[in-house]
Amino acid sequence: MNVKKYNKIFITIILLGLMLVICINTIFDIYRMIGLSNWNRKFVNANYRYVKAKYLKQHHDFDAYIMGTSRSNTYNSRLASQLLGHNYYSFSVSLENIERIYEKLVWMKKQKFAVKQVILCLDYDLMFLGDDLPPDAIDMKEHPEVSGEGWFSFYPSIFLKFDFINWRKVVRENFLKKKPPAYQFDVKSGHWYYLEAEAEIAKDHEKYAKDRVENNFSGVVKGFGDRTRVNLDRFREVIKFLKNEKIEYIVVINPYYISMFQKFDREAYKKWLKDVVNISGGVWNFSGFNKVTQNKYLYYDTSHFMWSVGDQVLRRIAEGSEKQLAPDAFGDWVDEAHVEQYIRDHF
Repeated sequence: MNVKKYNKIFITIILLGLMLVICINTIFDIYRMIGLSNWNRKFVNANYRYVKAKYLKQHHDFDAYIMGTSRSNTYNSRLASQLLGHNYYSFSVSLENIERIYEKLVWMKKQKFAVKQVILCLDYDLMFLGDDLPPDAIDMKEHPEVSGEGWFSFYPSIFLKFDFINWRKVVRENFLKKKPPAYQFDVKSGHWYYLEAEAEIAKDHEKYAKDRVENNFSGVVKGFGDRTRVNLDRFREVIKFLKNEKIEYIVVINPYYISMFQKFDREAYKKWLKDVVNISGGVWNFSGFNKVTQNKYLYYDTSHFMWSVGDQVLRRIAEGSEKQLAPDAFGDWVDEAHVEQYIRDHF
């Protein structure tokens, strides 16, 4: 075989392979980004960052947003709307960080969204200790208009990359195991629902709580770096932006399950809490030792609390910081004037 013929065959094979990958990614679309198919309904690394931004571009009827990691998914946006007097959307996404929250806020300003209120949901480990997300992970990519990435850089990576690991997972979940969906996503509210976990809880809550919460620490803290100073500076920029834009904000520290909280370096956590309060002016703290965080029956795992907990958080916020509570009440308002005393009393 001469070299010219060999090269022609080689190039043809490469082009056919690329066309096959493009067709597969476009038609089956496991990340649910292109929009030609909703075939992937098993929540296998679907990119809800992109999906939510795309939806919000076409629906400007919201004026308030819940922003944070997947842990804040169970703050019910509809209940928040009822209690706080705004039309809320859940802009929570997996592994959210401070820098990307800032990007979303700037993008919403450019899109001329009428943002009147934001609930910022903070996680000490994921948002302040952890490294930034890898920019090339498709399921973690922001919409190009949010990130500022060029379209000719963004979309070829979606069409041309064949993610073998996730495709294998999709095939296994859909065809080999034929499992029912573990999650259900509602783009109109921004929430996803834990169908598989709810079914297991309904079947045997005692076993579920023991296996998935009490005896199954997820290890989120292990292996993390310490980017606290960088991320506090980013948080400062977020608060500055909200103040400049005259957007009301509510800062919430999520109620991690107690086994996770106990993994934190106590002195570092106290310093972080003080810094967050001083930067923001005040926070609602639902973490630490309390009747919710020590109740294994109120969690899907050590990271994610149930909807009933999210409802308690929202109702406590709606009551306001002035309301006198019982000593064992869930949730504390901590401001600059009282943060030192609060830390001494609670740590």
